[in-house]
Amino acid sequence: MMYPGAITQLLNDKNHIYYQLYDNSPDMHVSVDSESGKILMCNKTLSKKVNIPKDDIIGSPILDMYHPDSREKAMSVFKMFTAGKKIENQRLDLITKGGKKIPVLLNVDAFRDEENNITFSNSCWRDISEIEQLKSEIKDNVQAKNKELEEFVYIASHDLQEPLRTISSFIELLKLEYNDQLDEEALTYLNFIETGAGNMKNIITGLLDFSRIGKDVELEEVDCNSIIHDIITDYHLAIKENDAEITSELLPHINAYSTAIRLLFQNLINNAIKFKKFNTPPEIHIECITKEEEYHFMISDNGIGIPKDKLNDIFKFFKRLNNKSQYKGHGIGLAHCKKILDIHDGKIWVTSEVNEGSTFHFTLPKTIKK
Repeated sequence: MMYPGAITQLLNDKNHIYYQLYDNSPDMHVSVDSESGKILMCNKTLSKKVNIPKDDIIGSPILDMYHPDSREKAMSVFKMFTAGKKIENQRLDLITKGGKKIPVLLNVDAFRDEENNITFSNSCWRDISEIEQLKSEIKDNVQAKNKELEEFVYIASHDLQEPLRTISSFIELLKLEYNDQLDEEALTYLNFIETGAGNMKNIITGLLDFSRIGKDVELEEVDCNSIIHDIITDYHLAIKENDAEITSELLPHINAYSTAIRLLFQNLINNAIKFKKFNTPPEIHIECITKEEEYHFMISDNGIGIPKDKLNDIFKFFKRLNNKSQYKGHGIGLAHCKKILDIHDGKIWVTSEVNEGSTFHFTLPKTIKK
């Protein structure tokens, strides 16, 4: 039988253990009053990380702990917390006494009273400085390798153009000088050579365009509505020939590389017209959802669709899913789109049903890091 004094001692020991775990946790812990937004308590880890004594932290506004670049988002997260919403892995930056940023992931649990009202938070900041540093190093390495690859593609493609021009010139001379002396079979062979040279030229042009995406340009305000209007004007004949209908909701002005964004929309609209169903006029609709930190664009069509097992392949170089004789192209356009979104820190994907059409989704962050 355990006596009351022993029980009290055991509880005190457990509380001491829990407090030691809390105070010495590798993560930063803080509790915040839901009404005033002031800090009620914190652990030693937080004090060490930001180089501020615990006594100075307790009683101060929680927003003061954040770097100025993160305060607007932190305010929004605090409002979400007081509204009872779940807070998980929110990416923010704290600030040290010396003004240094500490990148963190924030997770919050709400403490409620007997009437289920939120009274204070139990919040945890996890320092992800090492992860961010590793990500930066990996990104730098990838960018360096990509630059080497792009330079190789540019040089190789540029050097290949001259022999192609020679081939095309001599084909033209042969036809001009010896057309009457060549039989039908010889002319057929020349036509095959000419077609092959033309296809190779288009592929090289595509590779050169790919290597130039994002180079020697500056971010600027881009009116997506104006871009769509210009593309529709430029594609007037193709739209008319295919009896296509293109509709668009009001699109945002974004901060982006204008030439690249135009090429992105152009490729996606061109594909929607090209991959139409037989005897069915293309119907293309463009819309955008504005979110807290990004724009989510959608370009939908009623075309032939894409098999589910091919959805991840279509953004690869030279990946063609359809018969060349029926649908022209070299499988480069969507690779261009993928690279354009990469340089904008965005994403692209597609949802589709065979014979029902496709919707190409892409996101663009509101703030793009150069």
